[in-house]
Amino acid sequence: MQAELEEAMRHRVYPITKRIGIGQFVTHGRAEYLLHHGYTHVLNVGEAESVVVPGPGGFQEVVDQSVEDLTRIPNDMAVRCLDALNRMLQVAGSKVYVHCVACQNRSPTIVWLYFLACGMGDTAAEELITVRCPDAVPGHTSLVDGRLLQLVREHGRRHFLPLHDANILEPAY
Repeated sequence: MQAELEEAMRHRVYPITKRIGIGQFVTHGRAEYLLHHGYTHVLNVGEAESVVVPGPGGFQEVVDQSVEDLTRIPNDMAVRCLDALNRMLQVAGSKVYVHCVACQNRSPTIVWLYFLACGMGDTAAEELITVRCPDAVPGHTSLVDGRLLQLVREHGRRHFLPLHDANILEPAY
């Protein structure tokens, strides 16, 4: 297990749960690593367009949702990101990689918001991410505010709960 974690960190890929990982921008080299380790879907929340595309022998789906760094995430953008992530996780056997450029603010925050939408508490969601990706700042205060958190929780209650698969929230290790 330790060797696998070290390899993941060398590739800047951080498995958070059994079905969700976060990390840096998907280059072609990183895509090979992700595919080899069972990732089937990609949600890019960085501002640069993806360089990988879905296709046979590759990812089933690649979605670009451009989230501006260090600016409050607009409500509609947050909902689009959460809905895309939830839709990807509805696919049996899927494993989703959420990334931005550096994996410090945007991708950890989107995954954190998803965990909140799934009924997890703020601190538990933050710890789930930061224990596995120490540089991450989930829930960065420049990206979220109380109104957004309320919207996310309400959206999750209406659209995501009950979860169809408990592995979505089960820690990767």
